[in-house]
Amino acid sequence: MNLAATAPTAPTSLIPTSGTWGGWNETVAINCSGSTDEDGSDIYYYIQSNVTGSWANIVEDDADGYYDWNISTYNNTAGINLRCFATDWLFNSSWYNESASLNIDNAEPTWSDVNRNETTVYNGWSVMFNATWNESQIADVGLAGFIFSTNDSGSWENSTYYEFSGTTNTSNFTRQILTSAGSNVGWYFWANDSLGNENETTIQEFPVGSKSISIAISSELSAGVRWIINQLPTARGNATGNNDTSDTDYYVTVTSTGTNVDLSMAADGNLTTDGGAILELDYEEYRYNTSESAVTNSDYYTMALSNSTIGRDLVSGITSYLKFYLTVPGNQSVGIYNNTIAVYAEEAAL
Repeated sequence: MNLAATAPTAPTSLIPTSGTWGGWNETVAINCSGSTDEDGSDIYYYIQSNVTGSWANIVEDDADGYYDWNISTYNNTAGINLRCFATDWLFNSSWYNESASLNIDNAEPTWSDVNRNETTVYNGWSVMFNATWNESQIADVGLAGFIFSTNDSGSWENSTYYEFSGTTNTSNFTRQILTSAGSNVGWYFWANDSLGNENETTIQEFPVGSKSISIAISSELSAGVRWIINQLPTARGNATGNNDTSDTDYYVTVTSTGTNVDLSMAADGNLTTDGGAILELDYEEYRYNTSESAVTNSDYYTMALSNSTIGRDLVSGITSYLKFYLTVPGNQSVGIYNNTIAVYAEEAAL
């Protein structure tokens, strides 16, 4: 009796047929199945892909048709096809091809345009950092999120993870700088795509600048404020440097670097005359304006021994213009009343 050996039938299924793998999802679970052999011979599967541009075996003589294909070493590729056949080691079946279209994305996002919104940075400033990210290679799956990292606190620390998406996007992060003047701050961005391919910018660094404040006080104000009182009573009499409704001779100009400035002033005590008369400080008032040198549309404030505000959050180059007024009751003496004013400048609150 002659027994005729036969080839296995062609497989009837080959999966997967679509999808994208790469990054942390580096294994493609492939299954070729459905072949039979009338002789009852054992069947083994060969599976091929064209990931390199030509057909090549992924696995040979696989007993069950299941194979976990590790694609971590491949570059980005789109439209990968699979095919398989069965063998009993004597005869081969015909090829089975499901016309698959698989993609591989092992490329990390690319970055460019790493910037901050301030050229010179000072302690306490809020600075916005940013970088542009791209997923522009073939089969790229798109951006997923980013983290900002800095050593501004004295050691490296990461922000929380922020989601973003698309093939092009910008990572933005705003931080108030803690580092003191004279030291450097390092920072960078890290980002990944939705498959976990990750990248980070190079470490950026900038020095923290030194702040400074100075003020220029007009000579009339430096010499002290005085009133010539010739009649009693006098209500809100003009100090000599007020120049009535014209531009005042009393002013303070701010010059600063890296900070805005709060200005205040204080009297040295009650008002006095050369003849020894004393008038309580409560009778003195002042007005100030940081844009109008004639100081005609400003509120009146009672003078004090401390914390008399004459300008808040002033930028460098701003001048605070002042006028002083004195009310003298009828039971006081005529004469020249005066007191000395001290002016203080400090960093404005952020």
